[in-house]
Amino acid sequence: MLIHKLLCCPKKSRLFLRSVLKECTRAYALEHSNVSRHFSRQYTTAAPEHVVYVSRSKNIFENLALEDWIYENGDLENKSYLLMWSNGPAVVTGLHQNTWMECNVARILAEKVDLARRKSGGGTVYHDTGNLNLSFIKSRRRYNRKENLELVKSALVSMWDVDLSINCREDLILDGFFKVSGTAAKLGGHRTYHHFTLLVDVDVERLATLLQSPMIGVKSKSTESVPANVRNLVVSAPSINIPSILQCVGDKFLHHNTPQGNCSIRHIDTITDSDFPGVSTKIEELKNWDWIFAKTPPFSIIKSYTKVIDGQKVDLDLNIDIVKGKIHKIKTNLSSGGQTAVSNDTHLQQYLVKLTDKPLKIQELSPFFQTLISQANSGYESVVIKSHVQWVLECIRKSLLSE
Repeated sequence: MLIHKLLCCPKKSRLFLRSVLKECTRAYALEHSNVSRHFSRQYTTAAPEHVVYVSRSKNIFENLALEDWIYENGDLENKSYLLMWSNGPAVVTGLHQNTWMECNVARILAEKVDLARRKSGGGTVYHDTGNLNLSFIKSRRRYNRKENLELVKSALVSMWDVDLSINCREDLILDGFFKVSGTAAKLGGHRTYHHFTLLVDVDVERLATLLQSPMIGVKSKSTESVPANVRNLVVSAPSINIPSILQCVGDKFLHHNTPQGNCSIRHIDTITDSDFPGVSTKIEELKNWDWIFAKTPPFSIIKSYTKVIDGQKVDLDLNIDIVKGKIHKIKTNLSSGGQTAVSNDTHLQQYLVKLTDKPLKIQELSPFFQTLISQANSGYESVVIKSHVQWVLECIRKSLLSE
């Protein structure tokens, strides 16, 4: 049929050929376009430029803000970053954790240790100048926690011949038993960071003391830290130190893939808006009480107390709900000999109302309770009611302030 058309009708044959060629051209273009798209998807993970930053700041809020700034503003399409730093003494909780359950808040504040909440998950950690923090900041398609850990492990083993392994929780384990590094991450749409600590020569006694919370009887859905036996790397490798690790791991990262451009380790002396526009706002947000404490998921403190008042044994069941770091509701149940309502509930409620919406701030609550107890002491003629109210307030104070 095709040959007949071409021979018998030259004009129509030309039109027919044109339509055939047009269809062929369109089909080829479409196929070529699909192939191009396929290869662009498959080959966009080409080796990026590797950049190493070392912050000289010892301030936890500045370093966390810098990390977040690079995460948001870095050229992650073409570069992968490694940020390393050491802090002065600090306790850092995970994004979804209960600050009061994870550490000794009163002692931390008394010792003027920084208390911070980071923007990644995971457990609570203690920092000081004997601890090195490493943050791998990459695009989503290059995100690989195991690769990052293997890189650090390989660098350390090659230099100091230490026995390091990676467990199922993606922690670095020393000598098959001791944890020297915990890991956490933040994943955005196209951006990620994976960071972890490295215990080089940390004050482990202070670590254990500050990470031991005195608050008990708490019901919460927050993420809890997993206890582990820890040890410093310096125990197994006496010559190891943070400057050497910075150089060793930095070089390993820079030459992990074929680097482009400047391959030197870049030191950051100051973290200011002049170099990192908007970073000061991030620093202030991280320092804010609402971020550190009010970010804690809702929880309840459930306690029971017993005392002999006026010759009778009195039992108190206490339930305190904390929402956004503030006292949301206090439920009390007083009983004696199986009978409830030892004292008129209205006497107590006026004090519980005054506590509602109070932030769980130790420095402010302690003197406030003293005022309430003093008011209760002079507010009633009945010695029994006075004793009951004062005792309940004292129990609430102990429960909230973990005394």
